[in-house]
Amino acid sequence: MDFKRISHILNKVCLLNPGNPVLVGVSGGPDSLALFHILKSIGYTVIPAHFDHLLRPGSTRDAETLEDMLSKMGYPLVRGTENVGDFASSQGLNIEEAARILRYRFLFDQARQYNAQAVVTAHTADDQVETVLMHILRGSGPTGLAGISYRQTPNVWDTAIPLVRPLLDVWRAEILDYCRENTLTPLIDETNADTRYLRNRIRNQLIPELEKSYNPQVKTAILRLSRTIQDEVEIVNKSIEDLWQLCCAETGNGYFWFNLDLLRMQPASVQRQLLHRALKSLVEDEEQIGYDVVQRTVDSLSQTTQGREIQLIEGVFSTVIENKLLICRAGRNEWLEMYPQIRSAEILDKGKSVSLGEKWSIQISHPQTCPAEFSMKFPADPHQALIDADKLKGPLVVRNVLPGERFQPYGMDGRSIKLSDYFINERLPSRARSAYPVVVCENEIVWIPGYRLAHPFRITRGTKICLLLQLTRNQTVL
Repeated sequence: MDFKRISHILNKVCLLNPGNPVLVGVSGGPDSLALFHILKSIGYTVIPAHFDHLLRPGSTRDAETLEDMLSKMGYPLVRGTENVGDFASSQGLNIEEAARILRYRFLFDQARQYNAQAVVTAHTADDQVETVLMHILRGSGPTGLAGISYRQTPNVWDTAIPLVRPLLDVWRAEILDYCRENTLTPLIDETNADTRYLRNRIRNQLIPELEKSYNPQVKTAILRLSRTIQDEVEIVNKSIEDLWQLCCAETGNGYFWFNLDLLRMQPASVQRQLLHRALKSLVEDEEQIGYDVVQRTVDSLSQTTQGREIQLIEGVFSTVIENKLLICRAGRNEWLEMYPQIRSAEILDKGKSVSLGEKWSIQISHPQTCPAEFSMKFPADPHQALIDADKLKGPLVVRNVLPGERFQPYGMDGRSIKLSDYFINERLPSRARSAYPVVVCENEIVWIPGYRLAHPFRITRGTKICLLLQLTRNQTVL
């Protein structure tokens, strides 16, 4: 084993510091056992971690054997376990996807707990070839053909801790030789021969047939292909960064907002690159993101129905709202921060502000003489409202909407409309409606922040004293 080459990859490609601890996923098989031994021999501070998937009767016994083996080397084993079969059934995933998700959740949880600089896994050149073939069979674009990267950060499990794979140019045959030379005794996982799993069929059936009938060096050829595509993808990614900054209007925990007009202006190839990048950040098993998933996301750009949700992949949906494309992880409502929200009623004291979620607030001014130059037409800024103070019969209160509530929009001469219908007309997303704030006086709506003043509270030529209401975001008046 060429330690000098691996040290170079660890330091210059994976960007690891030998002085900081690394958490290594150790299944007990030859690849992970060799990786653990190599890192230890090079001089890294290694924290071995093992996740028991409970997929076979002897898995717990193997975990105990591995723990004893590492203990004799002076290394305590960090262990975790969860029933992958149950998780797969509950989430509608296949076993491979479920196992990968739970394993990496565990590894990154432990990396944070032990303050490790990275999670290190033992993917080899053979794994790279198998992954590329899997992507070809599923239908993939250039990113899929590039296969696995040496360093992945940010990733879906952590934005700061990288996932690194320093053995991607080491063949499995070299690993087996290394284990023999260093008297390492790997555990044998019989599920590696189970042809119910796609990767195993590729490894044990497809690749041998390709080598026999088409090209004895097919693995080398596919590895060379992935390296070539990786170089090209890296160039594309550098040029796509500016377009990402242009088209991606906002990102948050579990969601992305895109400017729909700007995104639609881009060539289809750029759209695929941008949307694939977003999907990768939302899906724990990126192998689910085939060409068809990305193309379905591109196709969603042409949908015209505001607020209609399209499931792109299990656990991720897209929808168009106010000329923006939202791509969001299901079950996460952090994207609602785009809209002011309130859970309990609060009195609007003059000269003070009320928080409407983390990013919004509403303020009311002290009474002031109505400016003569103020236009009595619709206010140009929907985030401000000037109201006639003499028409108020009590304090102003900001609260969420009530079922069946009605509203008299400014300009409709006193005619009312159901607030629910008004929100539909204004294309406010249904998920944002129940907690959307309204300003009321004696339970009569005075103003819908960001939308419309109520007709009875408008200023007129006879208005003497007025109050200014302002909706602000991040301390900046919109």
